[in-house]
Amino acid sequence: MTNEPETPVHRLWNEQPQGDHRISLDDVRERARRFDKKTRRGRQLAAVLIGLLTIVNAIQAVWPGRNVVERSGDILIVMAFVFTGYQYRRDTRYWSQSDGPGAVSCVDFYRALLIRERDFSGQSRRYILPFVPGVGLALTGGILKAPSGARMFWLPVLGIGLFAALSWWNAWTARRLQREIERIDPLCEEEK
Repeated sequence: MTNEPETPVHRLWNEQPQGDHRISLDDVRERARRFDKKTRRGRQLAAVLIGLLTIVNAIQAVWPGRNVVERSGDILIVMAFVFTGYQYRRDTRYWSQSDGPGAVSCVDFYRALLIRERDFSGQSRRYILPFVPGVGLALTGGILKAPSGARMFWLPVLGIGLFAALSWWNAWTARRLQREIERIDPLCEEEK
């Protein structure tokens, strides 16, 4: 123990109730409902976005004035969008058919949703890596078309930065979901 005098802040800290600060079941039900709604909306938005980006890159591939290297990169990007769209659909197809909150306890349902999303976020490389060859070729074609010192530096930096930012975002999401899983695990044990 130290010989420091107790300050009002120390006194308030020591006088606060020492009760159990756990998540209530109603809070878990509400979080599960909101999380399920948010992930369904996110999947729908991702499907629309992938479709639009595929169309944009297909138009770019046939646009006049582009060199062969840029066109090749654009075609590879379109193929990557089609491939990742197929993978995404395959990986998420059964998620919407999972047991709902009526078939299992709300805590188990919420935990299953969190685990699925965490695992999905942890697999981001599977969805990012197919774009690397196409983006690399498109950037190289842009540099070859109009070589300049700034363009030769900033285009690769922006391309690498984009991939790094997406990977970081998905890793951060996976960690955040894992923390939420750890918060509700005591409730899962309590129900058993």
